[in-house]
Amino acid sequence: MTTRDPELLLDLFLEEGPAVLPDRVLDAVRDDIHRQRQRTAFGSWRVKTMRTYIAAAAVVAVVALGGGLLLLSRGLGPTVGTTPSPTLTPTPAEAAGSVKAQTTYVWSRLSVPFTFYLPASAPAVNADALGRGGLRLKPAFGGAITVHDAESLPDDLCHPTKVMTQAPRSIEAYLTQSSPDMSVAPTQQLGNIRFWDVTLGRGCSILEPDVPSAGPEIIFSPGEHHRVYAIPIALPGSGNSTTLIAFTWGTGYAGQGDEVLQQVNPLANTVLESIQAAAR
Repeated sequence: MTTRDPELLLDLFLEEGPAVLPDRVLDAVRDDIHRQRQRTAFGSWRVKTMRTYIAAAAVVAVVALGGGLLLLSRGLGPTVGTTPSPTLTPTPAEAAGSVKAQTTYVWSRLSVPFTFYLPASAPAVNADALGRGGLRLKPAFGGAITVHDAESLPDDLCHPTKVMTQAPRSIEAYLTQSSPDMSVAPTQQLGNIRFWDVTLGRGCSILEPDVPSAGPEIIFSPGEHHRVYAIPIALPGSGNSTTLIAFTWGTGYAGQGDEVLQQVNPLANTVLESIQAAAR
C-alpha cells in the first residue's frame, strides 16, 4: 500500500512501531508538510494539536538520530566551545562588630591594611579596635586574638619600662631577651609565619612605675600564657616587607581561663595564615 497522507502515515508508524522509518516515508512526510495548505481543524483542539506536536516530535527525533546528534544534559557541564560566566568576588567588608564564618574581611586601621578570613568552623566572633589601631577578635567561646603593628609594644613583656616607638628588628629576639621570669618555647613554623608559646612567671610585674601613663598597647599579667606570632607582610609597590605581631589570650587574668587557648590557638592559626596568604 502506498499513500502520501501525513496523518495516515503517522498512524501507521505509531501502530506498527517500526525500528527504522524508511527514507521514502520521511521524504513523503517532509514534502507533504511543505506542500499542503493549512486545513481547518474540527473537533477537539487538544486532540488535533497533540497529533501535530507528536508528528513534529517524531520527525525531529528521526532527523536527530539520523544525523547522529547527541544532546547533553546541562548538568553534565558546559557545551564545548562555550565560556562559563565569570564568578564575581565580593569586595571584603570592613570588619566591625559581629563577623561571619566563611567570609573575608579587611582591617584598615593599622599602617598596613590587611584582609583575613574566618573558616567555616569558626564560632560567632566579634571584631573591634584595640589601642592604636590593632584588631581584636573575640570568639564566643572566650579568649581573644589580637593583631598589631609590632609598634607601641612594651620594651619587655615581663618587666616593661617604656613603650617602643618602632617595631623590633626580630620578634624572636624581642621575646627571648625578656626577663628570665618569662619562658619562651622553641620557635614553631606555620608556613611563612613563626610563632612561640610563652608563659609569664610569677616574678613578672604588671606595669613598672616609669612606663608612660598612656601605656603600651598590650600588658601581660604574671601567670598568663600566650601564643605570639610574627607575620611577614609585603608592602605594596615597594618590594619591602614589614611584620605584624599577633597574640592569643585566655579569658581571665593571671592565667585563669587560659585553658580556652586550646580552642583559640587553632582558630588563630587559620585566621593569621589567611592574612599572610592574602598579602603574597
